[in-house]
Amino acid sequence: MQFLIQLFLLVLLLITQFTYAEKTQYKSQIEQLITTAHKEDNFNGTVLVAKHDEIIFHKSYGFADQYKKVPLTIEHRLSPGSIAKEFTTTIMMQLKIKGKLKYEDKISKYLPYLPAWANNVSIENILTHTSGMPKVKWHSNITTTDIQKQLTAIKTPEFKPDEGYLYTNLNVVLRALIIEKIINEPFHIYAKNVLFKHAEMTNTFNKTTVNSDTKLMAFGDYPTAISGLTIYTTAFDLYEWEKALWENKLIDREHLIRMITKQGLSGNTHRAYFDFGTFITDDKQRLIQLMHDGSHPSHHAIKYNNFDNEVIIILMSSDGRKTTLYELKTSISNILTEQI
Repeated sequence: MQFLIQLFLLVLLLITQFTYAEKTQYKSQIEQLITTAHKEDNFNGTVLVAKHDEIIFHKSYGFADQYKKVPLTIEHRLSPGSIAKEFTTTIMMQLKIKGKLKYEDKISKYLPYLPAWANNVSIENILTHTSGMPKVKWHSNITTTDIQKQLTAIKTPEFKPDEGYLYTNLNVVLRALIIEKIINEPFHIYAKNVLFKHAEMTNTFNKTTVNSDTKLMAFGDYPTAISGLTIYTTAFDLYEWEKALWENKLIDREHLIRMITKQGLSGNTHRAYFDFGTFITDDKQRLIQLMHDGSHPSHHAIKYNNFDNEVIIILMSSDGRKTTLYELKTSISNILTEQI
């Protein structure tokens, strides 16, 4: 018996030493990779890498201000761009599960002041970009009120609901406005006190004033303040978000998978049905990878989850070069899955 105990302890020690050595090697390779990108491609941003539910790399490079005097830290918020679409999507999924709305509901039920076309547009249409809404007409200092004026000025959508696909932020603002109507509370307050709190995202917020005085925001964003869109976060909070999504903290995991892998009208068989990016399934139609990216306008972000290898990669930058993030994501993934 004593021999078996000693043998078990020896094996445990060897496994621990191997795991530590493996993590050290991963960290060294990733750091070398990011340092090179910082020097050669002027990468300015934050990288978080986790494997087997443990963060093995989390570091920022560059500066938070345009004058290159304030070092960028992991506490600095950047815009996740389109990744933020997941927040309005998830809240709507939660409200559906609670019986507060139905996907087939017409949006005029909640926003009766919209023109007649709203009588034909469903909740599902604005969740899948099949509503016919046009692109946002961007301008400096644009706010939620400006977006509402654009919506009420639409006379005829780009196409009839369910007859086309157009990826547009107007759908996201419509979601936020409907959420506010149902919960009778400003979107940014509900998101902070309910959604972000449940996901343990302590450094994420929806900017509600064009000129924010938040010191921990990196430069390079566009002067906007729009419900559901102008959200700022950290790499760590996006990591917490991704974990919460798949741990049944926010939404039923099986319902989430269905709303990702269901085929829509985007023309891309790998694009998620609801706003969760792009996905890959295996030959058994099992979800094995999920990636979402976003931009606003020189802030870029990528959130990647490799379910089979238990790898999560979060990349955020403010240098305006999105290509760097794709290159880093591929290289880091290869390191962690030993495809080099």
